[in-house]
Amino acid sequence: MRAVLLLLTLCLFTIPMAGASDPSSPGREAIIEMLTKPKAWSVYIEHAGGEKPSNHAGVQHWKFFRRGSEVVGRTMQLASGYNGELKVIVRDDGFDFERCCMYPPNYPMTSVYFDPSDKTYPFKRSNTPQKWWLSPEQ
Repeated sequence: MRAVLLLLTLCLFTIPMAGASDPSSPGREAIIEMLTKPKAWSVYIEHAGGEKPSNHAGVQHWKFFRRGSEVVGRTMQLASGYNGELKVIVRDDGFDFERCCMYPPNYPMTSVYFDPSDKTYPFKRSNTPQKWWLSPEQ
């Protein structure tokens, strides 16, 4: 019985700490500012690959902007009327593109993380076979 109470007590102390944000994360508002300030972003997508995109990476051009209280990402390279928009769910350490259509609300399609040490590709997803790198366009 004593072991069960000790285990429950430890769980109560560790659960709130598990949800705490990383103190080195820039924060939600800073991420929004970083995303919406550049004119556009080059988004490189490549399966496998290394630490940086290769010449074989696919490239898309996105613009991020505020629409009311939301942040929206919009493709820019397609012909007029064919560019799409995705809602962006901003976190303290990056953001998610929200899936649309048949998926439940707030179900992330892609999670991208902020890397303060990389000025060329400050946002990336490098922990999966399909890697993403975002580079600001001026």
